[in-house]
Amino acid sequence: MASLLDFTLIVQLVHFLIAYWILTKLFLAPAYAFIMGKRQENELIESGIKEQETLIALQDLEKRDQLIALQKKILLFFTEKHKTQSFHWAGVRDSSRPQQVSSEMKNKIVKNISTNIIQRILHEK
Repeated sequence: MASLLDFTLIVQLVHFLIAYWILTKLFLAPAYAFIMGKRQENELIESGIKEQETLIALQDLEKRDQLIALQKKILLFFTEKHKTQSFHWAGVRDSSRPQQVSSEMKNKIVKNISTNIIQRILHEK
């Protein structure tokens, strides 16, 4: 009886090793290779995304610098134009003269112009 147990144990061990080898070679190895390939692909995609994010951040900074420079040019243009304008109100009725614009109103106008320019720049590209 002991020899019978030993023989069946050996047969089961051989069957187990054959099944393990078949599963490893036919199923586990290709599945592992597929998973590792997908991981590498995902890493490449993630690195591409990070590169694009840094590129977009640099472009955003460049656009902001351009916007600031443009705002300065606009302010300079309007202040220079205002200084060079020489309009005489003699003969014009007082009711048709424009009211003095406060600095708060000027700031509000500049802000509106700036936002409009920003929207135009962003919609152009």
